[in-house]
Amino acid sequence: SHGKSARFIIILSLIVTSVVIFSNVYLWSVQKISLPLLMPLLLIIILAGYYIIVGSIAEMKHSRKIKSMFDQYVPPERIDQMILQGKSLSQKSERKNMTVLFADIRSFTSLSESMSPHQLSDYLNEYLTAITKIIFDHNGTIDKYVGDMVMAFWNAPLKDENHARHAVEAAMAMINGLTQINQLFAESSQPAIKIGIGLSTGDMNVGDMGSVYRKAYTVLGDTVNLGARVESLTKFYGVAILVTEETMKECPHISFRLIDKVQVVGKTTAVQLFEPINFIDKLDEEQLNEVEKSQQAITLFYNKKWPQALSLFKELQSTTVFSSDVYGIFIERIKGTDLQTLAKDWNGAFKHTKK
Repeated sequence: SHGKSARFIIILSLIVTSVVIFSNVYLWSVQKISLPLLMPLLLIIILAGYYIIVGSIAEMKHSRKIKSMFDQYVPPERIDQMILQGKSLSQKSERKNMTVLFADIRSFTSLSESMSPHQLSDYLNEYLTAITKIIFDHNGTIDKYVGDMVMAFWNAPLKDENHARHAVEAAMAMINGLTQINQLFAESSQPAIKIGIGLSTGDMNVGDMGSVYRKAYTVLGDTVNLGARVESLTKFYGVAILVTEETMKECPHISFRLIDKVQVVGKTTAVQLFEPINFIDKLDEEQLNEVEKSQQAITLFYNKKWPQALSLFKELQSTTVFSSDVYGIFIERIKGTDLQTLAKDWNGAFKHTKK
């Protein structure tokens, strides 16, 4: 960094100055040789000053470059951290293990049709500002806004070893934060917002991508596409948040409810989806019992023990403290499938044909 470079130049200048003065004194006292002292000292001071100024200008350019590149993606305090990291930051695309989040407003089209363009703009701005603050507070990076959709990711540009944990905590905080946002909307007679959030963890490409005309710091890859697909399934299952198994495994401090095993559009392998319920240390007995019973019912379903699974799903549907939609989905699947005609390679995964 510039601070270290400046200190090095000052220390080096002091050493060279000391050597010049000592040599001059020695030559005069021993050899009676007198050398001009002013010019070498002046030259040392001029050179030291020059390199310190050049270093300061380079540092300012570097800071401006980072600020111009990242100021729309991360909060100011994190930009300061990035400037301190200096050369360890790269604009080049790299492959990293990261977590991506997609959040979408439910039934946004019908909401927007009831507002004037000005009202819609204010409405969206208020929502996006509140949601973005929550993402920033949990070390997230905003990728983009597409209408009412928010896309964010963790573990770039700054390293975050707990990226999945921070992303899930951000998603849970976003759902909790909606209560306050909707209270403000109610005061101005505006409709309440409901959102669906999908998260996916895995390897993805991250970097400054685009054309010579416009670039953006963004993420690409199958894991990113999966995150978008997962978010689109939240409405189908009637839940606010869905995460992949890879995301769930990185959050041992959170209790999750298994929702389904699915094959999404564009993927050939089945993916297990989970709903974060609560922090384990805040989980009450009702929540814990339902998480365990739900897991048991789905396991019975996968093992083709359908009469027992059907009975347990019906019990859960009538006593649930969570959304009951998923239990209804499994009840219909059991009723609508004949064990005798089931494919031999059946693994319990449900194929979703819509994006």
